[in-house]
Amino acid sequence: MNYLIVDTTENTGRMYIGEGGENCNLEENAMVFATEKEACEKIEKNGWGDWASTMETDYPVNSDGYIYHGTGKGQALNIQRDGYMKPNKTGEEQPSISFTNDLDYAKYHAKSKGGVSKMCILRTKLTDDYQLSPRIVNNKGDEYITFKNVPSSELEVMTMGDSWQPLDTWNVIFNEPLNT
Repeated sequence: MNYLIVDTTENTGRMYIGEGGENCNLEENAMVFATEKEACEKIEKNGWGDWASTMETDYPVNSDGYIYHGTGKGQALNIQRDGYMKPNKTGEEQPSISFTNDLDYAKYHAKSKGGVSKMCILRTKLTDDYQLSPRIVNNKGDEYITFKNVPSSELEVMTMGDSWQPLDTWNVIFNEPLNT
């Protein structure tokens, strides 16, 4: 069992507490702690004791706050060229873009797009623009979707050295900085 922090005065419809202490309306965007002690320490450290408490959750601890998208290098080039990632028909009621909080799953999906040599992993911060896909039963972050364009300026790409670089400044074909 993991723990998250909730606003006990909740009058905004946004009862969960995000990384910066802001209220958020989705449980999956909240800070999730492995122990109740960690959550209580965060409340105490930030002086939130008058209005915050802990709550049990089944959501996994997502320490970095990112979600991932596995694709091919060609698609990544299109995103760079267009300046955004656009929703596609993915089985949802309307076109959407799928992400996951499981980096290994994103890598698996990217490999299926053309093999190891053509795979590309993108990531973005998990915000209220993303929601859990209703297609997956008991979805704990396996698939997040958005119905909005995702600007390339909000995306980072995984390099061959497993570091992250802004997509807008990285040559995904040659795995090096773009000449600017």
